Amino acid sequence: MVKQGLSIVCLSVLFSFAGIAFAQTPDSVVLDGDVHITNGSLVFPDGTLQSTATLQGPAGPANSLSVGTVTTGAPGSAAAATITGTPPSQVLNLTIPQGSAGPTGPTGPQGPVANVGFSDNPGTAMIIPGNGQIGVLHSSTFGNFTAPGVIPSSTVRCGPVGCMIAGLNAVEYVRGSTVNSFSWLGQVAPSSQITCGGAGCIIPGTDQTGFLTSNNALFVATTPGVTTSSSTQCSGTNCMIAGNGIAVCLAAGVSTVNLATVFGVLPSSTLQCNAAGCMVAGIGVIGYCLPGSTTITVATVPGVLPTSVIGK
Repeated sequence: MVKQGLSIVCLSVLFSFAGIAFAQTPDSVVLDGDVHITNGSLVFPDGTLQSTATLQGPAGPANSLSVGTVTTGAPGSAAAATITGTPPSQVLNLTIPQGSAGPTGPTGPQGPVANVGFSDNPGTAMIIPGNGQIGVLHSSTFGNFTAPGVIPSSTVRCGPVGCMIAGLNAVEYVRGSTVNSFSWLGQVAPSSQITCGGAGCIIPGTDQTGFLTSNNALFVATTPGVTTSSSTQCSGTNCMIAGNGIAVCLAAGVSTVNLATVFGVLPSSTLQCNAAGCMVAGIGVIGYCLPGSTTITVATVPGVLPTSVIGK
């Protein structure tokens, strides 16, 4: 219990009471005749006691410490902290030194190697795909061209009629130094299997196939069952592509195709084209087209499988 107007501060054994300094040497000290200290306790006129060891003022307001700036110091410098402001609202500012460089990490795996399309005919184009661009070397002149959807791993093939590059939903084809773009609305992928030969270039999409011949711009035909990974082959006179249960044949210089149902044919079926025409393997049957013709003939060959090797 503390009486109004009474203040006591304990510093070691020195006290200040009502402006009167005294040392806690005697067992009893009388202050103003009303209050005295006996054996370390205040004795008030009413006889109540208050130990001087438990005297304390009222609780102050809680301090609020927030984080201010956090600065990155130079490598090897000392960390530092400062507190600004006055209680009960103060701010902590920190300086944290940058760590030293760590050891070199392990070498990562090799990235995909870009495809380079080489022409079968001397003096025509050479092409390399990049990200949304292709580089074309033609008649000792190199140029960069925009190629939507093309990536470094895009399939690239070249033949006598030109070069073809697969993009995402787009196909780029080059004749000489001229680059052409063809949007394909979600049917072609950069991994589509392009084949080029004397008859032209062929690229499979999903249920569609694109053809490039010597006298025609790229044209697209609906080919149900064909996928972006379908097997393709070209010779000097024909191109063929395999789908699910179907085969498609293209002839040089012709802007139409023929489809035929061939039992057991798969997109991965074995295909071959040469001067005799084109042939695809099914289950117990094969499909073939003759040089310069788009007509597909189906013939029974007992024991044939889609994986059967076709000699040429």
